[in-house]
Amino acid sequence: MQGLETERKNGKIIDTEFSICTLSRLAGEISPILDGLSLVINRTYPQVPDYQIERIRTKVARMWYRTASVGVRLPKLAAECIGTYQSEQTQSVN
Repeated sequence: MQGLETERKNGKIIDTEFSICTLSRLAGEISPILDGLSLVINRTYPQVPDYQIERIRTKVARMWYRTASVGVRLPKLAAECIGTYQSEQTQSVN
């Protein structure tokens, strides 16, 4: 246990809660950028046909939704990763 505490203090191990908080903040910063991307493309390249702009909007909307929901999804994803890691460790011991 002391070894894990030392590795955490040295930054080799990061708490799950810290990771979730950090990635949630990052998602919050990325979401507004994605939200305005199609408008920026439309203004910068007015010659791009409307159907292509619409395809870009659709893709950006998907990315924006996934990014915005990362904070909600992270605890479940972290639990799955930890569970997978633990089962792999158990299998390698046996």
